[in-house]
Amino acid sequence: MVDPKFLKGDVTLARAVGEDRRLVELNKLRLYQFTLRNVSAVHLQNAEIQFEFPAADVQDFASPRTALSKTALVRVDALPTEPTAFPTVFRWRIPHLPSGDSAEFAFQAVDSTSGRYEAALYNCDRVILERVEGEPAPTRNPKGWQVAAFAVGLVAGSTVLFYGINHVRPLDKLTVVREAGCDLRVLTSSVRYLPRPEVRVIQHRIFNVGQSCVVQSGELDPKGPFTIGAGDTVTRERLAQSRPKLIQTEVSLGATGTPLKKTLIPLFAEP
Repeated sequence: MVDPKFLKGDVTLARAVGEDRRLVELNKLRLYQFTLRNVSAVHLQNAEIQFEFPAADVQDFASPRTALSKTALVRVDALPTEPTAFPTVFRWRIPHLPSGDSAEFAFQAVDSTSGRYEAALYNCDRVILERVEGEPAPTRNPKGWQVAAFAVGLVAGSTVLFYGINHVRPLDKLTVVREAGCDLRVLTSSVRYLPRPEVRVIQHRIFNVGQSCVVQSGELDPKGPFTIGAGDTVTRERLAQSRPKLIQTEVSLGATGTPLKKTLIPLFAEP
């Protein structure tokens, strides 16, 4: 809802409609922003995400592709589950949503009866959808759900339209690394551990889009070098007691069977 303190004097929000471009006053405005992130180890295929809103006038602004795999989202027709309470529904199919990948969605609603919404995930037998306001928690097993990890975290915010968005996201950095025969995408993140917000989780995800590659870095894995196969993803996590910083970190890598070459990659690390 628009806070009256922002509207001083005779100020009215309106939009032009029809061929004559007449102005129609806008009331009960809401902006919804969502990040759909796969925080499981399961690579999702043809998953469908559906959103429902308590307003008849809703505009959607979805990202055309996922952040990492660059897979195009496909709009799917859908009918409201509860037409009276949530008359407007939007649905997309995501052909490929690998672990760590994400997609952005935003919606503007006019004459919204409340800040409520519904979200559901379809065509995913092994995963569930968890709605989180703020930052998604580290990967874990949801109680009573027999899978390796809970599936998709939904970051949601509902705030004042046109006057700023109080929307918190994880701190992350994606780097493309093409060195020594390797072709990697390195996503480094720093997120709060929700039960104890003073503790942060440092997470590194390495996506190999090329041939098999050997990686060696004390920050990525203190146990020593590891091999990541073609098309595979490797994830490393650790807890940090102080706020992590993004620093240039020396990493050695090379195609399997070849000498390793040193390069610098920005990674979150505990100071």
